[in-house]
Formats: sequence, C-alpha cells, structure tokens
Amino acid sequence: MAQQKKVVWSERAQKEKLKILDFWIQQNKSTSYSEKLNSVIEETLELLKNHPEIGRKTDIGEDIRMKFIGDYEVFYN
Repeated sequence: MAQQKKVVWSERAQKEKLKILDFWIQQNKSTSYSEKLNSVIEETLELLKNHPEIGRKTDIGEDIRMKFIGDYEVFYN
C-alpha cells in the first residue's frame, strides 16, 4: 500500500487561504461560510493525501496537479 502524502503549505498559499477566508467573513458579516469552506478545503486535502492521482495533470510541470475546491484551484505535486 502506498504511503500517505503530507500536505505542506507554502507561505504564499497560507496567506492566500487566509485572505479568502477573511474576505468571506467581511462579505457575509459572519464566520459560518468561511468555516464551511475551510472544512471543505481540509476534507479535500485529506482525500488528496490518500489519492493524489485524482487531481488533473497540468502543463505547469510534469508532477504538478490541480484540483478544484468550489471556485478555487489547489495546485500540488
């Protein structure tokens, strides 16, 4: 059985995620949507850790894949 992958966020990705979540908090005057979105992100990352091949191959690089999470794209290798 293949070993589970590890998720390592780049500094830029961490900042972008926080900006997105903060945007929705400000937009909705509530944390509910941001909390749900963050949960979906975390669930999707768990899925990718166990099944990294489910993401779409990209032309960015041979090992770079992409997965949509709602309206957002996550790039990984």
